[in-house]
Formats: sequence, C-alpha cells, structure tokens
Amino acid sequence: MKRVSMEAAKREGSVILNNMPTFTGTAEEITSQMMTFNRHGAKHGKELFKASSKCISSYKAMIEGKEYTEAVKLFYSFLETEFGFSKVNETINGNAFYDVEFKDREKVVSVSYENIENHLEVIVFMLENGKLPDYDDKTKTLHLKQLTKSVMTKASKEDVNLNAEYFVKYTPKDEIERKLLKEAKELRLCLKYFNEIQLA
Repeated sequence: MKRVSMEAAKREGSVILNNMPTFTGTAEEITSQMMTFNRHGAKHGKELFKASSKCISSYKAMIEGKEYTEAVKLFYSFLETEFGFSKVNETINGNAFYDVEFKDREKVVSVSYENIENHLEVIVFMLENGKLPDYDDKTKTLHLKQLTKSVMTKASKEDVNLNAEYFVKYTPKDEIERKLLKEAKELRLCLKYFNEIQLA
C-alpha cells in the first residue's frame, strides 16, 4: 500500500484503497463492498456502497485508526527520545489503511497497516535530497525484515536481551498491538546497528 500510495500521488484521479469510503461489516461483507466499489467506479461505487451498508446488521470492528496511531506513538516513542526522529505524518484512510511516519535528517520510518489485509509494514526510507526514494530502490527503501536479518548477525546476545527488557513496560492488548511491539523491538535494535548494517 505504501508503494501504491506513492505511485497514485503521481496520477491525478487515481482511485486506490486510500480513496475508498469506510467499509464496515464482516471480512466477507467488507470484501464484497470493496469489489462493488471497484467494479462500478468511484462515483457509482460510493452510491452502491451506501446502499449495501444499510443492509449490514453485524459489525466486527478491526482496529480503529486513532487507536492504531496512538499505539504506534507509544511503542515507537524511542524514535523520538533516543534517535532524534520527529513524528511528521499520520494517515488514516477510512478503516482500510493507516500510516505513521517519523523523520530525521537522513531517514523516514514508516509504520503502516492495511487493516483489511491485516498486514503491517515497517520501512526505513533513505532520503535523497530530502525526498523519498523510488520504492523499488532496494538500497534506499529498506524493509525491516531485511534489516533484522542483517542485525542478528552482528548483535550480541546481551544487546538482544537488553533491547527486549526495554519493552517489558508495554502490555499489548490484542494481535495488532503484539505485532506492533514485535516490530518496534526489531526496529530499535536495527537502528542501534544501522550504520553497520545498511550497506551490508
């Protein structure tokens, strides 16, 4: 979704998940509404969506946008207190996509979540003249998964344990918060070794 958003911004009138209305209902109902919206286009899709929403009697809440951004700001507060980042952007697009971004002089950390797909993505973007790089540039668009693989070959057991201890103060209350906390642990450790691993 992060990549799609970046590309859509270059094309006026593009319709992606971010432009869609807030979908509600069970996973199956939400999927049906999204397909209807996509099939009939933005204008007619919205009208059909409103009509179909009235027929939904049960609503299973996923995580709300505000709840997500607050959890990110809590679990990832070390970015500001330890590493000199500042929170620069919060994106809440209906209940489909959320993103919180932190920035320092050289990097942007994006913590984004596709609510319907239940997909969390943490990416470190290396800025080029103050701007985000091409998403496909693997030397400057660094996914946390690849960074973690590199750092685990360098971090000592003591560093790993001390890093884990830092997060003991947090108690995640559901699956997404557990995911957020896990990624936060990995990111903090990666940033401690960042200068050693980013070019490895």
